Amino acid sequence: NRARLRAARDPQAALADYDRAVALAGAWSQPLVERGALLDSLGMTDAANADFRRAWELGHRSEALSARMLEMGR
Repeated sequence: NRARLRAARDPQAALADYDRAVALAGAWSQPLVERGALLDSLGMTDAANADFRRAWELGHRSEALSARMLEMGR
């Protein structure tokens, strides 16, 4: 997707793309996970954790997300 392509060159533009994707996604958790990863890479840990928590609440499961949830004490 466009946000992934932009992330390395223009993270703020990628973040705007992810914001739109999250707004349109409804209960689809993948955009939250991807935006969380970008936020984390930008040092925005609290915002990243909020996205990861919401993705978890929506039922997203992966090894990486499970490990992150354990780190957060969930």
